[in-house]
Amino acid sequence: SSGINAEYGVAFSIGQVMLHKRYNYTCVVYGWDERCQSGAAWQIRMGVAALEHQGNQPFYHVLADNESERYVPQENLVPFRAVVQHSNMGKYFTLFDGERFIPNSALRSVYRYLPE
Repeated sequence: SSGINAEYGVAFSIGQVMLHKRYNYTCVVYGWDERCQSGAAWQIRMGVAALEHQGNQPFYHVLADNESERYVPQENLVPFRAVVQHSNMGKYFTLFDGERFIPNSALRSVYRYLPE
């Protein structure tokens, strides 16, 4: 068993460009957890309990267009077409193919299944 609940399974992929529905910034996914892995204090501060699926949904590590790195619940993200600039892009990706960022070999080794 993969441990991924089909209903709240990981819907977005590494390198995918996203829009944050609430805060309106663009970002690129560079990692994910099947459930929120942040501690209780962070979850309280970030209002995770107020989310529809709370911490019981995938959370994504993203590089945001304002140079920040964020940890975002799946319900707040939607796929988006944009080129995102971030100084750490080269740490995770080799190139942008016009739709998505292509992960480097180090990132591929962490996330076994990645579409070509």
